[in-house]
Formats: sequence, C-alpha cells, structure tokens
Amino acid sequence: MSRTPVALALVALLAATLPGCAGRQAVKGSRSVVERSVDRKPDWVERRSWEDNGRVWVVGASGTVKDVALGEEIATATAKRTIAESVGQAIRSEFRAATTGNPNAERLGRAVDSALSLRTDRVIVRGVMPAERYWERYEVITDDGVASGLEVSMLCSVSKDDLAASRKQELQVLAQSEQLKADAEARKLLESLRTQP
Repeated sequence: MSRTPVALALVALLAATLPGCAGRQAVKGSRSVVERSVDRKPDWVERRSWEDNGRVWVVGASGTVKDVALGEEIATATAKRTIAESVGQAIRSEFRAATTGNPNAERLGRAVDSALSLRTDRVIVRGVMPAERYWERYEVITDDGVASGLEVSMLCSVSKDDLAASRKQELQVLAQSEQLKADAEARKLLESLRTQP
C-alpha cells in the first residue's frame, strides 16, 4: 500500500509533463534558422525593389542551395533578370499609353507583346552591381527527420541612367525585329518612344 501513493505521484507527474513534451514536438515542414551571415536579418531581404538616390534596388534570392558561392551566383542572376524584365514591362506600359485611342491599339499591342516575349532573356542592362549579401542556414522537419538547407539573398542596384539607356536600346532592337519589320505603324511608335526621355 505504501507504493500506491508513490505510483500515483509518478503517474501525476508523468501526466503533467506529457502535454509539455507534446507541445515541443516539431511539426513536419516547420523551419528553423540555425546560422546567419550576420546577427540580424537585414530589412532589405523582405523587400522586392525600390528606388533611392537615382538608383533602382532589387533583391534576388537563390532558393535552396548547397553552398554560399552558388547561392550568390543564382541570387545575383535572379536580381539581374528582374531588372531586365522591368525594362520590358516599362516598354509595354509606355506603348499602351502611346496607343490609347488608336483604332489599331489592340493589334499593335499584340505585335509588341509578341516581339518582347522573344526578347525576355536577351535584354541587357549594363551597370548592375551587387551591393550586399545575406544568407541563412536552416533545418526543416521532414518525415525522415531533419533536412538542412541554405538560402542566399543578394541586394543589387543599377542607376536609373543605365536603365534608361537599356530601355532606348531595347526600343531600337524591337523596332528592327523580324516581328515588327512589316508593321510600319508599330515601328514608328517605338521610334517615337525611343526619342522621349
């Protein structure tokens, strides 16, 4: 009988600790950072792009990689691609505005969109410079235990003057492209956009 109170006390203690243990169990897919390149994550990592002091700033991310050098390369390429795509988006917007009220606006827009879609990977923006890097090593809970990974973010910038020069170059290339060669009206509109600041 003297063992019964001890056994009850042990059962009570075990019951009290079980919810705490269950609360500490890792949830599949949960991710925790185990190492960082700097003590605190920089604010720019969460931003996509912005303008400041005559420069455009863009953040590129690597996704999961095995080493920092590869992550830097991928993140920088991602930022450069984002900058190049912004040139095409600006041209599309300008072209739409220039054709507002034109009875051929839809046809002209399709022609320029088609020509731009073929240029996506070929737009060259000079002067893109990496400014800062940040990386995190993390662990993710999986069915088999824990998987580790690494993500790199690169902050890159380009001057607005370099972006403007790329825009003018791209407008010239588009005006001379095979898709628009036979479309005098589209070429004329592109040329007029190229002469604007």
